[in-house]
Amino acid sequence: MAEKSGSRTLKALMYEHMLMSRHALQGSAPRLRPETLERSAAVLLARLQASGPMSVGELAEAFDLDVSTVHRQVAAAMKSGLIERVEDPDGGSARKHRPSPRARTGSARTSAAAPTPWPP
Repeated sequence: MAEKSGSRTLKALMYEHMLMSRHALQGSAPRLRPETLERSAAVLLARLQASGPMSVGELAEAFDLDVSTVHRQVAAAMKSGLIERVEDPDGGSARKHRPSPRARTGSARTSAAAPTPWPP
């Protein structure tokens, strides 16, 4: 019984943290916000760096999310160049995903189009 209560408390805290982080990011105009990773991309990258290459199905199971939700998040991270698709190292038929070289070097947090300092 105490374990269920602790689990509910943890889920409630995680939900509140997610809401607070959304409000913190929305507190300023988009042009004034520093370039940061989307929360979903940061969570995906952290998991892939910790666990190694994973399929969309494995990620969905790890996060307890629907496969379609994780697929959308992975597709967005791939489009941003943060995640790359690779062959299954164990020879399976499913494609795996891992952080791209750009994400592994940390350059994902910096913008190539960053404004030049003024005065030049």
